Amino acid sequence: MKSIKQNLTNMKNLLLILFAASIAPWASAQQDAQFSMNMFNHMTYNPGFAGSNGMTCAQAISRNQWTGFDNHPSTLVFNAHTPFAIGDLQSGAGLNIMSDKLGFEKNLYMSGSYAIRKEVGNGILGTGMSIGFLNKSLNADWVTSESLENSGDAYLDPSIPHMDSQLAFDMGFGLFYMGSIGRDHGYYVGLSATHINRSEIHVDGKAPFNQRHFFLTAQYNYKIAGDRLILKPSFFIENDCVTTQYLFGSLIEIDRKFWTGLFYRGNDAIIAMIGFDFVGGYGIGYAYDITTSKMGKYSSGSHEIILRYCFELKSQKLPTIYGSPRFPN
Repeated sequence: MKSIKQNLTNMKNLLLILFAASIAPWASAQQDAQFSMNMFNHMTYNPGFAGSNGMTCAQAISRNQWTGFDNHPSTLVFNAHTPFAIGDLQSGAGLNIMSDKLGFEKNLYMSGSYAIRKEVGNGILGTGMSIGFLNKSLNADWVTSESLENSGDAYLDPSIPHMDSQLAFDMGFGLFYMGSIGRDHGYYVGLSATHINRSEIHVDGKAPFNQRHFFLTAQYNYKIAGDRLILKPSFFIENDCVTTQYLFGSLIEIDRKFWTGLFYRGNDAIIAMIGFDFVGGYGIGYAYDITTSKMGKYSSGSHEIILRYCFELKSQKLPTIYGSPRFPN
């Protein structure tokens, strides 16, 4: 009992520290892609997650946001990660590739991640760094009333970007802690930052586009009926001290095979999710965003699909903190 109380106190203190860090006075502008199934998508934001579930995993995510609009946001992600050991040093490595389109703008991100994993208390803390590049391109076809009435060329206005493509070095950092409380409770907490080097990308000679983003996420796993029914409330916060976006709700998992959930994104959407985990390490999930903002009058919602595959490295014996090594992945 004393050990469980101590673990609860440690988890509470860790959450308070991470939340305080997430609202530190950093100035930036949110431009990273938006997702709904963030509890399955840690590698996109947090390199400290690499190898955390003790399995080799690969996944692909496709998201179409605010369908019904021309040139609506469209994002495709592929990432993979695996645990490994260098002597007595437990580590993880990951790869992340993302294509994000929004209107005339297209962003391509590619990075590799490395994380050191150490036992801390009754869990494992992953400390990771990602290094890669991002390419930002613009292929605009602007039409304005002035361009139609006058010269027919909107690009005579120096404030309107035209066409360009720029490549920049990119770095990220993350902490990911995964632990347990007794036999029936598990949790994780993650804190991370993307674009920490704040590389300046000038497209068509205009102002820099790339800014830092900070993420805080946590989930608590509670076994209601052994492994047959598990409740998984969680939250996800993206903050840049200019704007804050938050997502909270809960999944419920049945027999380690079926899961469903309901989430709310502040001032934006109610999100329904459903998914299946099949024999052999395969999984599929789907999320539908019901837009609650004024955008809902013109949009038919957002769709997100995830495909996952995980397998265990038989020759690698790594500590498992929670009963389902496939979650989160």
